[in-house]
Amino acid sequence: LFRSLAFNREWNLLLSAYDLPYFHMKEFAQSKGPFEGWKGDENRRAAFLSRAAGIIKDHVMRSFACLVEFDVYAKVSERYPLKEIAGNPYALAAKCCAAKASNCLPGLREEIEFVFDDGDEGRGDLLRIMERDEYPAPIFRPSRDRVRNERTVRGLVPLQAADFAAYEVRKHFKDDPAELWPIDRYRKSIAALASIPSSASDDWGRFREQELIALCRRLEHEQH
Repeated sequence: LFRSLAFNREWNLLLSAYDLPYFHMKEFAQSKGPFEGWKGDENRRAAFLSRAAGIIKDHVMRSFACLVEFDVYAKVSERYPLKEIAGNPYALAAKCCAAKASNCLPGLREEIEFVFDDGDEGRGDLLRIMERDEYPAPIFRPSRDRVRNERTVRGLVPLQAADFAAYEVRKHFKDDPAELWPIDRYRKSIAALASIPSSASDDWGRFREQELIALCRRLEHEQH
């Protein structure tokens, strides 16, 4: 949930300061694309991430993240029709975030726009699940400017921040799967993102095996 106008202004100023056309976390991490010349320049990289995380912290009202591990999803799918019940891993995670956003804005579900990067796979399942559960249809937009049919489609800047947060959450769970680290061992960027004042402890999370099984049982019961 963004204060979008102020965020867009500050984010674009940051990109301009570093002469960047856009931000994409995977390209940043691998020093590719517009970050090709940044490899090994740790001071520059750290300064950029610190400023980016600070802008997100200052202008984001609430953030939500949900991690679905493919091996856990596949294991539960052997026992339950998980794809039919909850969609593919992408749809499951996206719907979980939509539900968290709806819960923090009770009574306003129909007024929320759920916007996702149109470069992600699995959109069909997400459309199906959102319609079935009576959520507004998801909107798919590019996170950066793209040319389609000789026309420029403007990117939605807040999706670049969402990409940053998604990468950091995934990396943290990969590095600390048992979630035992104290906060001072977190990367500074994820610690900043996690300190958004209005955030709740369960805004970020993941589906473990037992939670996926419980979800399947609950949804099977509701559908019958």
